[in-house]
Amino acid sequence: MQVKESKWLVKCFLNYLRHDKNEVNVLFDILSIFLFHSRIDYTFLKEFYIIEVAEGYPPNMKKALLLHFLNLFQSKQLGHDHLVVVMQMLILPMLGHAFQNGQSWDVVDPGIIKTIVDKLLDPPEEVSAEYDEPLRIELLQLATLLLKYLQSDLVHHRKELIKFGWNHLKREDSASKQWAFVNVCHFLEAYQAPEKIILQVFVALLRTCQPENKMLVKQALDILMPALPRRLPLGDSRMPIWIRYTKKILVEEGHSIPNLIHIFQLIVRHSDLFYSCRAQFVPQMVNSLSRLGLPYNTTAENRRLAIELAGLVVSWERQRQNEMKVVTEGDVPSQISDGLNSASASADPKRSVDSSTFPEDPSKRIKVEPGLQSLCVMSPGASSSIPNIETPGSAGQPDEEFKPNAAMEEMIINFLIRVALVIEPKDKESNTMYKQALELLSQALEVWPTANVKFNYLEKLLSSVQPSQSKDPSTALSQGLDVMNKVLEKQPNLFIRNNINQISQILEPCFKYKMLEAGKSLCSLLKMIFDAFPLDASTTPPDVKLLYQKVDELIQKHIASVTAPQTSGEDNSANSISFVLLVIKTLTEVQKSFIDPFILVRIFQRLARDMGSSAGSNIRQGQRTDPDSSVTSSRQGADIGAVISNLKSVLKLISERVMVVPECKRSVTQILNALLSEKGTDASVLLSILDVIKGWVEDDYSKPGMSANANAFLTPKEIVSFLQKLSQVDKQNFQPNALEEWDQKYLQLLYEICADSNKYPLTLRQEVFQKVERQFMLGLRARDPEIRMKFFSLYHESLGKTLFTRLQFIIQIQDWEALSDVFWLKQGLDLLLAILVEDKPITLAPNSARVLPLVAPGSVPDSSGMQQQITEVPEGSEDAPLTLDSIVLKHAQFLNEMSKLQVADLVIPLRELAHRDANVAYHLWVLVFPIAWVTLLKDEQVTLAKPMIALLSKDYHKKQQASRPNVVQALLEGLQLSHPQPRMPSELIKYIGKTYNAWHIALALLESHVMLFMNETKCSESLAELYRLLNEDDMRCGLWKKRSVTAETKAGLSLVQHGYWQRAQSLFYQAMVKATQGTYNNTVPKAEMCLWEEQWIYCAGQLSQWDALVDFGKSIENYEILLDSLWKLPDWAYMKDNVIPKAQVEETPKLRLIQAFFALHDRNANGVGDVENIVGKGVDLALEHWWQLPEMSVHARVPLLQQFQQLVEVQESARILVDIANGNKLSGNAVVGVPGNLYADLKDILETWRLRTPNEWDNMSVWYDLLQWRNEMYNAVIDAFKEFSTTNPQLHHLGYRDKAWNVNKLAHIARKQGLYDVCVMILEKMYGHSTMEVQEAFVKIKEQAKTYLEMKGELTTGLNLINSTNLEYFPVKHKAEICCIKGDFLVKLNDSEGANVAYSNAITLFKNLPKGWISWGNYCDMAYKDSHDEIWLEYAVSCFLQGIKFGVSNSRSHLARVLYLLSFDTPSEPVGRSFDKYLDQIPHWVWLSWIPQLLLSLQRTEAPHCKLVLLKIATVYPQALYYWLRTYLLERRDVANKSELGRMAMAQQRMQQSYWRQFSTR
Repeated sequence: MQVKESKWLVKCFLNYLRHDKNEVNVLFDILSIFLFHSRIDYTFLKEFYIIEVAEGYPPNMKKALLLHFLNLFQSKQLGHDHLVVVMQMLILPMLGHAFQNGQSWDVVDPGIIKTIVDKLLDPPEEVSAEYDEPLRIELLQLATLLLKYLQSDLVHHRKELIKFGWNHLKREDSASKQWAFVNVCHFLEAYQAPEKIILQVFVALLRTCQPENKMLVKQALDILMPALPRRLPLGDSRMPIWIRYTKKILVEEGHSIPNLIHIFQLIVRHSDLFYSCRAQFVPQMVNSLSRLGLPYNTTAENRRLAIELAGLVVSWERQRQNEMKVVTEGDVPSQISDGLNSASASADPKRSVDSSTFPEDPSKRIKVEPGLQSLCVMSPGASSSIPNIETPGSAGQPDEEFKPNAAMEEMIINFLIRVALVIEPKDKESNTMYKQALELLSQALEVWPTANVKFNYLEKLLSSVQPSQSKDPSTALSQGLDVMNKVLEKQPNLFIRNNINQISQILEPCFKYKMLEAGKSLCSLLKMIFDAFPLDASTTPPDVKLLYQKVDELIQKHIASVTAPQTSGEDNSANSISFVLLVIKTLTEVQKSFIDPFILVRIFQRLARDMGSSAGSNIRQGQRTDPDSSVTSSRQGADIGAVISNLKSVLKLISERVMVVPECKRSVTQILNALLSEKGTDASVLLSILDVIKGWVEDDYSKPGMSANANAFLTPKEIVSFLQKLSQVDKQNFQPNALEEWDQKYLQLLYEICADSNKYPLTLRQEVFQKVERQFMLGLRARDPEIRMKFFSLYHESLGKTLFTRLQFIIQIQDWEALSDVFWLKQGLDLLLAILVEDKPITLAPNSARVLPLVAPGSVPDSSGMQQQITEVPEGSEDAPLTLDSIVLKHAQFLNEMSKLQVADLVIPLRELAHRDANVAYHLWVLVFPIAWVTLLKDEQVTLAKPMIALLSKDYHKKQQASRPNVVQALLEGLQLSHPQPRMPSELIKYIGKTYNAWHIALALLESHVMLFMNETKCSESLAELYRLLNEDDMRCGLWKKRSVTAETKAGLSLVQHGYWQRAQSLFYQAMVKATQGTYNNTVPKAEMCLWEEQWIYCAGQLSQWDALVDFGKSIENYEILLDSLWKLPDWAYMKDNVIPKAQVEETPKLRLIQAFFALHDRNANGVGDVENIVGKGVDLALEHWWQLPEMSVHARVPLLQQFQQLVEVQESARILVDIANGNKLSGNAVVGVPGNLYADLKDILETWRLRTPNEWDNMSVWYDLLQWRNEMYNAVIDAFKEFSTTNPQLHHLGYRDKAWNVNKLAHIARKQGLYDVCVMILEKMYGHSTMEVQEAFVKIKEQAKTYLEMKGELTTGLNLINSTNLEYFPVKHKAEICCIKGDFLVKLNDSEGANVAYSNAITLFKNLPKGWISWGNYCDMAYKDSHDEIWLEYAVSCFLQGIKFGVSNSRSHLARVLYLLSFDTPSEPVGRSFDKYLDQIPHWVWLSWIPQLLLSLQRTEAPHCKLVLLKIATVYPQALYYWLRTYLLERRDVANKSELGRMAMAQQRMQQSYWRQFSTR
């Protein structure tokens, strides 16, 4: 935390500085953070100084910072280490950016410069002595920065600057000494100095080659070197003095590799300066090449230098040759030499400031002070000082015409060859050097074209190649071939003659190692040899012909080895074939007749075999779930890629020369057919095959009379065969671009053959159209509309133009099997719509509603005045005034344009849309077919009826079973909407409905058939079957009730619908008995008797009568019933011995479930693994079933959802067994104890099972299936932990507790559904253990007692059960509940006194028992009804209110009884007293739903009591009361008004009556 505080503080200061840049002190203070070592990353702070401050601050701020720094430096307020950080982070980056961006004089001025020089760089001796080493380095960098950018402004400070730098040069073995070199070199580059000083510095730098000083010495030399020609002029000497010193040191120190490298690197970097004196250095450079570059253990830097030296010699020689050409052409050597001199004396290109601005001013020359004489910058072993050094002797004058001799040329070329072979191009750097060496070899051969190239080293390398060597032999081969190619490019004839043996020698290793990279180089080599010496030429030497013969032998040998059957499994065979094919391809390019056709055929056969095996392995691997199968996938991928590439290469090489040989042609045809038929063939290979076949066909028919030629590639029969194979190619694995390319090429070829009468004969065109296009309809299925329209025109012309002909073609003639996986009706629809009269105008149907025209016809479009008016209103203008005339005219114009529309304008776009979208095609067919059907004559309809049924019955439609929409749906719906409707078999409609998701169409058809043909049983049975599959039990029962013969069927189905399973089962059993005894005299149809049996079995399942079902299944050998019933008994042994081996039942999710149950119960070695597979298949089947159901049908999917839950629980059961097994292993190995998280998965699953139960209203069979299997798993858990009773009691009781809960839950559901016998059976038999937790034991007793309470004749049994129960172990609440249930029994047994005592005991035991209070209240209410004693009334209300107080669930119904009793209270008000007594204890919210009744009670005698309730509601829920109160008051006001009006009306009526009486008496 303390570490982070610094970082947060720094960030706070930075935010402050970003808002207020004038705070200069803070910038310097923050930098003190770098004085302490910390693990916090302060990169963000460095970026702030270097980017935001140095680059972002304005010049005036930078100047202020610089001045502040100078003040701090002089005042010594900061320590040296702090000053170092300030200069590194702030001052130097800031000044550097300012100088580079033209802000020099905005940041510094002469005064600042003077201060820097006087106070920082040249202070008094006692001040400078205190500087430590880091500070000296930073000051040297500051001085260097000033010298670099402000040369002209530091003229007057030269003395101080050189003194500052020179003093540091005198320091021994210090880091500042190297920085001083850089500083002094900048000074010497900027100002003239005595030659002696320059030479001292130059020689010292030449002798300094230690690795630690390398970068700074290099930097210093690079600064000084361009200035040497200016600072040390040639004078009288023929050679510059610095050249002589360089040569001298090279000779003296040449034995030391570091010194040698140091000087050679300098020469390479500044080659232009050494060009004129290259004669002094080239011999030693050439002699050093092998020493530097060829040893295996040499460093990459040395090898790179050697290559660069060789390149330098070559470039110098090229420059010399170019100069000689210019001299011979222009004959002006003096100008050339001047140009060379000027070029050699050019300034450093890195500097933009002219450093020779003041060379003539004598004041700018500095005098050598005595202190400067004592500089010793010699190497440690030097015995003499620089001033006494002798000038090298006359080693030779500078030779401008120097040219390397032949030996040097040969040495350089051989070095480049050898270094190219020595380098291992394994990384980027070595690869770059390798390419550089090869490029230099080419350049050297261009410069010295007649040089003698020797390949002895390559020969030695190949002869000593051993597998154990560090260098890969194939890499050496590849490099050798590259070198040969480079030489061959420049010296083809000469090199081949001189090195034919080496070329011959390298051939065999190339074929041996079969590297593709080496292969490309070898091919290039062979190609150049063939070009130089053609095979058939008379001038070709015999040695070269022997070489050609050897190449042929090697190819034959390797073809024989790779095509042998035993080599098919070799890993390197693909590379071998690739290599040989590369060679063959190259040789056929230069010499077509060189390769034997049989070689290509053999390779083709081998590759096709590899392709088939690799594709098969891929398919198998895709189907296999083995986790290890992915290990070899990358290698297989590489092999397949090589095979594909090789196949494509072979296909390109198969030409006329191969196909004219009958045996070859036969083999190639067989291989091509196999590749086209193979499912795993790669798309690119198939495209290559298509290109080859297309080329053959076009070549055969490209010339007149070619078709009759015996030498044609393919016969017409073979063309048709190939086209059929191409049509059947599996394109599922094609990428979109490959698929598009395939369609374009193949369909174009197919169309040309079918339609091009000029090129192809009629017989071939007809045969291809009938056997290829008509069979597969690829043209009509094309995605490209243009191609599709071309093919459509062929069909359109070949078919009749009548509606019947087109429908007959669609329904009867055309075989659609090849298109069975697509919605092929879109093609049929296209054929139908094409015969519409397209040039007729579109009109409304005759029965359409029409409106009279607003404008008289004929007066609008041609009126010139109207045209003018229309043009005055610009189209789309929103500001134009809208008048009635303009609106009418615009509308009239629109109508006129619409009236010109023709049928084609609507139909053609619709046809295109139908091709794009199957849904559009579906709806169009359903719309068009009924219209077309009505249009047909009756005879034509009869003719098409049977073919339509045959078409619907075709088996190939199953390929579309999962498609939405599919063809069968469209055909069936089209028939359903047709009139007259063709009669179809009911079984076919049922089959189509359930198989092709045409449920609603089939239901509508069958329902109409049932109404039309009342007596046809098959139709009703099919409809009932569809209802059953959709889980529409009510519809099915209704249908059977309508057509049933016996009363038992109707009554039994009604009972089933209402859940009275026992009574329904009895009725169906009686009906079966009567039928067996002959009571019905064979009048009952077989289907109805089957229904009785089916419903009896269904009722038995709901009543859990598994014993009866097992006996029934055994008697009739119904394995489906046995599988479903035996595991619930359970009787696993019988299932294993007699059912599983014999069962032949339909594959359903339920069957898979039972198989999974059996595998888990068996618990063999592979049980859990088998379960995973079985459940996976079960889920697949369930999902298929789900997809087959109609979209909006929820009810039909309920059984599937229940099966999904069971499948999930089977998977969880497998996890439970695995967890138990793993946990037992761990606990068995544990020494101390069981880990806490052991069996975590098991516990989570068991907890989840308690929470995941079916709905309470689901059938009992659903609950039983789920909970019975859970019982099996609880038994497994109990068995696993039965030994843990002492070591881990919690785990020991885990299975018992959950099993007891499971049994009680199932019994509770059975009781709630009124299945009392089932409930008792479950409680008595299912648990099967003597021990049970107290809580679950109480639940069991309670469920059992409540069941007996509801059963007839079992009251005594239930009371005995309660009386015999030992209540000692139960908590008080449970005892109270049992006493309460005992009271319920006594009430039913009419033991009134005993019941009262029982209820009293229950409340005494546990006062907060709401159900006990309510039961006692009901008893008291009943007692009042019997005795009319008011005390019972008071007790009843007290009990009800107490029950409501303690939170009974159905409080509303009891409040209704309380309010009823309150409204009819007796004069002594027993109810009112109890009501007022307990009113405050009742929660206020329970009254909210009774507010209207309470308001109405305000007008009755109970008003005082109800008013109290309303006042309490008003305090807690005022808004809820307000709305009802307002409504009540408004109603009362309306009633009062009506009563007042009625009273006044009656008064007026009486007055009138009295008046008439008086009038009549008069």
